Amino acid sequence: MHPRAWFGLAVRVIGLWTMVQSGSSFVYAFNLVKELDLKGVSPMAMFNQGLEGLVVGLVLVTFASSIAAWAYPRRDAEPSDNLQD
Repeated sequence: MHPRAWFGLAVRVIGLWTMVQSGSSFVYAFNLVKELDLKGVSPMAMFNQGLEGLVVGLVLVTFASSIAAWAYPRRDAEPSDNLQD
């Protein structure tokens, strides 16, 4: 695989991991609303943190190809694998 493809895969994995991590913020916000955990944290603050993680993850997964193209632009003259005599 080319570096651009690896980078695109890494962006997608990071986006997916960000979305998974945002789930814990939603669960914690739910616990705060149900008064299962009383630490003085606003449930809306945790919901906002979860929403932010979800949005960032979705953007990374959705636009991974564009991000990889920006980070690794195609060169006009790609080096050839064939040796010319």
